Amino acid sequence: MQTIRIADKQVVLADGKWRSSDPALQELFNDHLAYIQSDIPEHYGREDRERFAAEAAARDLNAEIVDGLLTPVHQKDRERLQLERFRVNSSEFPLVNIIEGERPDVLIERSPGRAVGIELTELYRSTPAKQVPRQAIESLKKQAVQHAQSIYERARGPALYVYVRFGRRGDWRKSRVLSIAQQLAKIVSDHPLDMDHHIELNAWHFERGYFPEQIDTVAILRPSNITDALWASPDGDAIPQLLPSDVQNRIDEKPSVKDYRQRATEEIWLVITYGFSVSSWFQRSDEALNHVYKSTFDRLFLFDTFREVIDELDKINADSKAEPT
Repeated sequence: MQTIRIADKQVVLADGKWRSSDPALQELFNDHLAYIQSDIPEHYGREDRERFAAEAAARDLNAEIVDGLLTPVHQKDRERLQLERFRVNSSEFPLVNIIEGERPDVLIERSPGRAVGIELTELYRSTPAKQVPRQAIESLKKQAVQHAQSIYERARGPALYVYVRFGRRGDWRKSRVLSIAQQLAKIVSDHPLDMDHHIELNAWHFERGYFPEQIDTVAILRPSNITDALWASPDGDAIPQLLPSDVQNRIDEKPSVKDYRQRATEEIWLVITYGFSVSSWFQRSDEALNHVYKSTFDRLFLFDTFREVIDELDKINADSKAEPT
């Protein structure tokens, strides 16, 4: 009996069908499997088709393949890293017992019965109406490149450095990720290299349709001293100025602080993080840093995770007209 584990749940092959005790997980996996089986060339075989379906399902569940099993990559992992960097860069972090949880994300226990709660939240650029959020496109690009690498390596291709430059054209949807990955893997396979050689392939040099419309350039390198393959999609964009409205909108999206009080007995802090991906890069501005925000949280912080800079923000209670704290 074959078993594929996704997060803390599993999908088991029984009686010729994949089954799970979790209906949502089973539906997700079956949808991916049906789509992938109709789209992947026959020579990949059943086992690879099922593996690709599992990879796709795992990504939707914030998981990845580790040692042959689909293992969760929890939001908590990133929160732990952000919290640790916040602690290192803060002179006010109450360094005592740290307890993870939900609402707030972390409790800092000063003494029995006395705790400060810290809620971490990420700030992204605002998205115009009817457009796909940039962070969602970033995620789909990453999935396409990772999936292309998996397809290529399963065909026993040699270890390479592959850099994919995406353009601004093309439709980005989850349903397109697999076909983009397949085309990218084929492009790389079609251009074998000798040791210590490299090549840069530009879409406009090839017949229309050979490159996915989303990709402009693929650079392939095969250094003789390579130990691990690296497939990546370097990204860049103009960095917008951080506006008070960006911060206030993120504050407003959080529940009222009273929803956090049952776990923390002293203060509740809201730490707004940014600077961890292009979609979350902002230029710090005096306008945003000197603004007085409305919030029910006891303290507000902006944390630039790239520069590792912390700014505490002034606030008034969202339910009152009190003076700034």
